[in-house]
Order: sequence, then structure tokens, then C-alpha cells
Amino acid sequence: MASLKQASIAHFLSTGIRNAAWLLCGYWVAAIAVEVVSKLWPSPWAMLLLRVLEHFPEMVLNVVGFLTPLKEALHKGAVSIVQVRLAYGAATWVGFVVLSVGTGFFLWLLQRILRHWASKYEV
Repeated sequence: MASLKQASIAHFLSTGIRNAAWLLCGYWVAAIAVEVVSKLWPSPWAMLLLRVLEHFPEMVLNVVGFLTPLKEALHKGAVSIVQVRLAYGAATWVGFVVLSVGTGFFLWLLQRILRHWASKYEV
């Protein structure tokens, strides 16, 4: 049974960071598996899965404003494909951490609002 005591923001943020770590592990395991499958048995399905997995870091890089300069640097030869992969990995990490910690913060805020609202009706 859940405790009636109000949880601290540190509890929600630490839970968010743990969730981000698990999400990252799952994402990277899936990405490695799809990469291996696409190299050993190239098929349209493997390439589609690879593209789906690459969509998240592309969106993060686009929101931050680094996608266009990264593409231009890749086309000019200023960065290698390994550096692009590292940038995608960092964007994935940042994206999952921000989403998980943000979710934890908003859950904490929702808890505060609901407890404040419910305190008006305590017996």
C-alpha cells in the first residue's frame, strides 16, 4: 500500500533518472541488435527499424538546433560517420534524461496540486 506521506521532489527526480537509465539500456540494446541484423541480413524491415530508432535522436538534435549543422559538416567531410553516431548517442542520452526527469518533476507537481486541493476537503 502506498504511503500517505508526501514524497519529495528528490524521490521523483531520482526515479526519473533510474527510468532514463533503463530506457537508454533498452534503446541501445535494441539499436545494436537492429544494426547487427541489418549488416548480416540486410532487409527492408531491418532498414525500417534502423530508421525508426534514428528518428528520436534526430528530433532531439533538431529541437536543440544541431541537426542542420551536423548534416552540413558530414557532407563537407568535417566530421566522420563515427562522430555523427556519437552525436546521435549523446542526443539519445540527453533526450531520455530530459524526458524522464521532466516527467518526474511534473508528477511531483501534480502530487503537490492534488494534495493541496484535497486538503481543503479533509475531515
